[in-house]
Amino acid sequence: MKKLFLLVVFAYFCMAAQSGGAKMDRYERGFEKLKEIDGKAGENVINALKDIAPDLAKYTIEFPFGDIYSREGLSLRDREIATIAALTAMGNALPQLKVHIKAGLNVGLSKKEIVEVITQMAVYSGFPSAINGALTAKEAFAEYDKEHGIVKASNKDRLLEFFKASKTDEAKMLSFVANDAKYVAIKEEPNDKCFLYGTYEGHEGFKRLFANLKEAFDTQKFEFSGIMEDGDKVMAHGYFEHKVRSTGKLFCSHWSLVAQFRDGKIVHCRFFEDTAALEEAFKS
Repeated sequence: MKKLFLLVVFAYFCMAAQSGGAKMDRYERGFEKLKEIDGKAGENVINALKDIAPDLAKYTIEFPFGDIYSREGLSLRDREIATIAALTAMGNALPQLKVHIKAGLNVGLSKKEIVEVITQMAVYSGFPSAINGALTAKEAFAEYDKEHGIVKASNKDRLLEFFKASKTDEAKMLSFVANDAKYVAIKEEPNDKCFLYGTYEGHEGFKRLFANLKEAFDTQKFEFSGIMEDGDKVMAHGYFEHKVRSTGKLFCSHWSLVAQFRDGKIVHCRFFEDTAALEEAFKS
């Protein structure tokens, strides 16, 4: 009888130890999954709860992340799509939505995809929830970029980089140009007064234009005096001095430029300079 009692006691403590270990494994698994998905944002939420509701903090790790997010069948990317959609539709969980928008970015969703998920909810939960979701996404994107040191380049900066790259790095220069872009060099139609005149289209056109410029001119000076951005347009002006290779004459002019951008790439560009001085410089 005594041996039976001891066996029962031993079995009880083994079961208790296993149960305690399983709980610890569940918590640890959940905490690791939380860090994988949310990074610091998730940890901050849990730490904020620990002072006032430590059990709730524990449950938040164990069940959602230790059990549900750790299941097979859906990728973390898919799970965040579902979560962002649900939180948007609920309409009363915007702080949680912000955390999961950042989580979506962490696990591979693009900003465009997240906005599409939120927009889709206008059909099922109404425009107010979708609008609030979109505004929350705007805040989340800005915070995420700041937290990760992501600096969004302006179109003004892109234009400056475009001209800088045009001197030495053709591939980089073309990275700022849309496939259907047009560059108008002084006049839209070519004429016999200067072979540079005309409209250059697409990547091949831009390559041909800048090859022609390098062939025609030995640039002595090319300066920006001012540049401003207005929506999708950038206006710039400055001064240059080119030596015409074929005649040896110096061509000097103030210049202006208007460039239009779409999704960060140039779609239309028009350059203005002293055409009389240009034509004179090319006369033998």
